Amino acid sequence: MLLLVVVLLVVLLVAVAYYISIYNRLQSLRNGAEATLGQVRVALKKRLDMIEQLVESVKSYARFERFSVSVRHRRCICVALGMLRCFQHFSSF
Repeated sequence: MLLLVVVLLVVLLVAVAYYISIYNRLQSLRNGAEATLGQVRVALKKRLDMIEQLVESVKSYARFERFSVSVRHRRCICVALGMLRCFQHFSSF
């Protein structure tokens, strides 16, 4: 009878120790996953910021190109029509 109680206690202790080790392992994996997701969020935020900066750069360059093309277009029209005064007027833009 005493032997049976001791064996049951040992089995119970082993089961509790196994449960604790499994629980700790799962907690460790969850912490690792959360840390990794945090790093992914930071990387995505940086990429989003870079995309916003790129969009602003492209908009700025598009404005410059639009102005530049319109000035060149006006000059070509003036030169083609032979209007020197018109060319000089639009050159000031």
